[in-house]
Amino acid sequence: MNEDGEMIAAATELGRLQRWMQEAVTDRSGIAGGYAAGNRPGEVERIVLPSASLTSGERLAIYTRSYHARLLQCFATIFPSLLHALGQDLFEAFALDYLHHHPPHSYTLDHLADAFPDHLAATRPEAGLPPGRRETWPDFIIDLARLELALLHVFNGDGVEDAAPPLPCDIASVPQHLVGRLLPALAPSSRVLRFGYPVHEYLRACRRGEMPGHPAARECCVVISRRNYRVLINEVLPQRGAFLREADGERTVEQLLLSLAAQGVEGVEGIHMLRDVLCEWASWCALAGV
Repeated sequence: MNEDGEMIAAATELGRLQRWMQEAVTDRSGIAGGYAAGNRPGEVERIVLPSASLTSGERLAIYTRSYHARLLQCFATIFPSLLHALGQDLFEAFALDYLHHHPPHSYTLDHLADAFPDHLAATRPEAGLPPGRRETWPDFIIDLARLELALLHVFNGDGVEDAAPPLPCDIASVPQHLVGRLLPALAPSSRVLRFGYPVHEYLRACRRGEMPGHPAARECCVVISRRNYRVLINEVLPQRGAFLREADGERTVEQLLLSLAAQGVEGVEGIHMLRDVLCEWASWCALAGV
């Protein structure tokens, strides 16, 4: 074999070893797991040499445990209230099952858990039954996961800190007959979420160091926004949440009210009442501008 052939063979073997190592380390079932099923007998011992005190499998298992421990640590950082709600054993079981189906593929862990709430919804008990015939506690768990993931996205997302958003007094100074012509736009980092449980109250109790129990079901609408790099959570009336979701910076206040009325959203304030509400939203930086 010539020199070029030897280099190609060496690169091919290196690639195979790298894939083997990645699969071995990331398989949560360890040395006896599926990653080794297709390997030749003695493959682990051939690739990973034993030490004076550890077998080849034991040495490899150190990396497997460390890999999953690091990812579980990330999950605990992203979902501290969910960890409290589930307890450590169940929380880690759910996280490991998610990682088995959604292993990380990026050099950064910023988006590690992006599909976690959807995974919980897809794998919940009795997922195939109609909502009225299945257990309700998973709804609370899924809502809590959605809230904590949204907090991460708002904190890391684009904000308005450098965009000089209008101050509340700017909106308050708009003449009454011109309020309907304002073009409100939801801030890029803000989120408007509907929940079946008051998970924002549960989260606040956890942050205060309390030991809250699972709350009773209650429909609520929550706006998550960021001001001066501080994430804010505010509950709003469903009608106001609908208004914020529709605020795209292209339709006027008057057009938004007409659109919501056409969609059957009842109780949306008239123009004369919305000026103070717009001031309030701008003070949270839930609105990027009007």
